[in-house]
Amino acid sequence: MNMLPQHIVDEAIAWTVKLQYNTPTETTLARFTEWLQRHPSHREAWQRVSAFKIEHSKVPAKLARATLNSFTSNYSSNALRKHSNAGAC
Repeated sequence: MNMLPQHIVDEAIAWTVKLQYNTPTETTLARFTEWLQRHPSHREAWQRVSAFKIEHSKVPAKLARATLNSFTSNYSSNALRKHSNAGAC
């Protein structure tokens, strides 16, 4: 599996949010199609994000929530530590 540029993965994630959690307009769908066809890495990123979404949709809701809450808590703590250490010279 090839490593994709982070900005391409971020774009695929943004398209997932636009298409899955909003009602896409014809213009949005046309822009998505154009983005998808612009470069092979776009299609690959879209496929990976879609596969991730499908794979993780099988996780029981309670477990997913607990894991996400744990990650969010740890991430927030790590981000605060990193931020506070950045000022220490």
